[in-house]
Amino acid sequence: MAKRFGGFTPEQMGKIIPEMQGMQADEQAKFLASQPGAAARVGKMAELAQKRIGMSPSGYAVGGTATLATQPVQTAAGTTYKNTYTGGVGAKPSHSTDNDKPGNPPPNTPNTTGGFNMSQPTTTVQPTGVQPSTSYTPIEGLPTAPEGLTEADYAPFLEQIAGGSKGAGAEVNIPGITKMLSSGNLPQDPTDYAITGSSRNWTITYADGTTLKSPYRKRASIENEAANIANVLQQYKESDPYKASAAAQEQYTQQLDMYRQGQYAQAGEALTDVGASLDAAQIAVSQEQGTLNSLSQQLSRLPADDPQREVMQKLVDDQQIKVTVAKANLAQASANVARIGTPSTTELQAAALSDPMSMTTKADVALTSEAQKAEGMIAEGTGQAAALADTAAQTEADIAANAPLAEEFEAAGMTPKEAAAEVANVMSKLTAVTGKPSREALTQAATMATDELAQLGLSAEQISRAQRVEGVAPLEVTPEMEVTSAVDFARAKAETNFTAATGVPSTEATVQGQLTGLLEQFEGGETPAWAAGAMRAATATLAARGLGASSMAGQAIVQAAMESALPIAQMDAQTRASFEAQNLSNKQQAAMFAAEQRSKFLGIEFDQEFQSRVQNAARIADVARINFTAEQQVALENARMAQTVDIANLDAKNAKVMADAAAMSQLDMTNLNNRQQANVQRAQAFLDFDMSSMSNQQQVAMFKAQSLASVYTSDTAAANAARQFNAASDDQVDMFFSNLQNNINQFNNDQYNSMERFNAGEANALSQFNSAQQNTRDTFNAQNQLVVAQANAAWSQAITTTDNAALNQANRDAAQAANNFTMTGYNNAIQRERDTLAWAWQSAENDKDRDAKIAVANISAGAEDDSGSALSAAAGTFMGAIASNAADIIFA
Repeated sequence: MAKRFGGFTPEQMGKIIPEMQGMQADEQAKFLASQPGAAARVGKMAELAQKRIGMSPSGYAVGGTATLATQPVQTAAGTTYKNTYTGGVGAKPSHSTDNDKPGNPPPNTPNTTGGFNMSQPTTTVQPTGVQPSTSYTPIEGLPTAPEGLTEADYAPFLEQIAGGSKGAGAEVNIPGITKMLSSGNLPQDPTDYAITGSSRNWTITYADGTTLKSPYRKRASIENEAANIANVLQQYKESDPYKASAAAQEQYTQQLDMYRQGQYAQAGEALTDVGASLDAAQIAVSQEQGTLNSLSQQLSRLPADDPQREVMQKLVDDQQIKVTVAKANLAQASANVARIGTPSTTELQAAALSDPMSMTTKADVALTSEAQKAEGMIAEGTGQAAALADTAAQTEADIAANAPLAEEFEAAGMTPKEAAAEVANVMSKLTAVTGKPSREALTQAATMATDELAQLGLSAEQISRAQRVEGVAPLEVTPEMEVTSAVDFARAKAETNFTAATGVPSTEATVQGQLTGLLEQFEGGETPAWAAGAMRAATATLAARGLGASSMAGQAIVQAAMESALPIAQMDAQTRASFEAQNLSNKQQAAMFAAEQRSKFLGIEFDQEFQSRVQNAARIADVARINFTAEQQVALENARMAQTVDIANLDAKNAKVMADAAAMSQLDMTNLNNRQQANVQRAQAFLDFDMSSMSNQQQVAMFKAQSLASVYTSDTAAANAARQFNAASDDQVDMFFSNLQNNINQFNNDQYNSMERFNAGEANALSQFNSAQQNTRDTFNAQNQLVVAQANAAWSQAITTTDNAALNQANRDAAQAANNFTMTGYNNAIQRERDTLAWAWQSAENDKDRDAKIAVANISAGAEDDSGSALSAAAGTFMGAIASNAADIIFA
């Protein structure tokens, strides 16, 4: 029996495909199903393993040639050919082939590897006495098997064996004899047998391998029974029921062979166009699967108690069978494409080494045709002008009639338009912008309560009664010394009052508003371009850390989008706010400019009146202050001398008190400074607003006055200019018509003289032109003929060079591709031989290793079975040691 390759172990699969190391068998099967390249590699290795499964233990087959002997043997069923092989691979003993059956023809010519060429056609030899059925054709389907022998056919013969009793004793003494007779599978030569065994366990073995068992006690009994069985079997073969059954079985065998040959022919027809067969199989699978899906959907929609559900279920089951058959056909068609439609690796390698040009597709070179060459040539005489040029005829210009004198007209006057009323109306609506500082613009003084720090419990030394200076009669302010304001605030307020341009930032001028608008772009499920990069980066970072599906991933992606939107929102809000601030500033500047013009006019008026009042009051106050200062100085000198002694004594006592009170004084001063600064800021703010309001009012008043004065001056100037323009226009019209009449008369005379000169000049120029035209034409024809000849020569050279270059390039590419195929095939062949040798050596080493381990295991097991005997144990140990040492020596 021929050996078959049982497949690779998971460890071997891991060595063939490194990616499958450590996988289980089912995991490796799934991996191969998903990786066609890996599956192809495993298939190739399996083919190599199957080819080398019959090699000797050293990894190579022992040489030898198989010898075939064919001997015809005449039997009752017809002619039988017995084939016997000797020699061959491994010098195996002689054996018979499967052709040792009635009706099989002689085998094909054997090859040098010990087998025979199955690709050669065979000729069927019909047995004598049996004619093949002519009514059966393979298209009818599988032939019907014969009914076989009945009990009535073999019962009379069964009763003659082992004592009869209608077969009961025969089956007891010869188990299996009933089955042999009923099946008709009798030994070819019942007289050629051998008896082996012992009492109650005898075996009758015939030459064709058929055996019968018997529980007879004595050998003489089994020998007598074997001879009886041979006689009965020989009679049974000569009986009519057996002959009829054998003929029917032979006819059934022939019909099966015809059916197989029909299937083989159909399979061959499918291989004529494997691509079309694959397409048809794919269409069939799609149609059958679509029908199954439709029926399954209809079945799922039927209620459970619907009487049609059983019918629909049967249709689904039948369609499922059709789908399975269609898928099997598709798998077969795919395999046919892989085996036949696609060249094998061996074929490609052989072609690459022996005929690489057959694998190379040479590029088709489109050469320039003769018609194209002719079309590219310029015909002789193309572009040539006629030998004689046409001459130009002179046409004299007619003298036009004299130009008529111009008609006189009166000069148009101008009436100025005054704008004083409109400007006054506009100026009356212009008011100055005024206002007050807001609460946010005023500073609140930061103070601290004195009782929080003044807890020192100090009491300053006091003078019970200080030296007093008798006061001088106070200086009284006389009405002449008082200086009253010259400003009419009611008037100033009315002139400079304007409303400050204020406003509230719009939503688009805030970062929050811009951020809201940017985040609204995520609505609809679309990611804006400005956020896509940050979100992808965040997603990739989280996926790399294994956090792609966590809640942190969502928060990080949202945070990335917010961070991308925040700078954009800040820049947009800043831009919007700057525009709004600029617009507000423009409004404020316009209002302030108007008020400033008004306030300037009022300020000039108020300053002049106020300066006169101040000067008068200053003179009166100087006289009174001089008198008061002299009297006061005398009293102060008297008191200062007495006060000096008291102050010195008081300073000595209060030195410590002042040092302790420094902190409290500093706090009081700080509070006072804060309040003072706040008050100063408030006063300054109000003062600035008052001054701005007054300045705005003054600017508005000045602007109105300047505008009205400018308008009045402009209107007067326009009226005077209109009068001057009207007078000048009358004079210019008179002078114009006088000059125009003179110019017309002069033009008429000049026109007549010019026409005469023109006609004479044209006659001379025309004569020169005709001569030059003829010379130019002759020169052009000569040059054009030379250019045409040069172009034709260049065209011929260009197409010749192009065609040669294209042919050379195609030949070079084809040769390079063929060389590449040859080099690749050579490298693949060398690599395949290297891999084959490595695999063969490793397989042999593995076989030796397994044989050694099996021998050691068998010896160890035998030693354990005989552990009751010390001698057996010692012998087992000794033999195990010998086997182990032998294995070490072999594999060292």
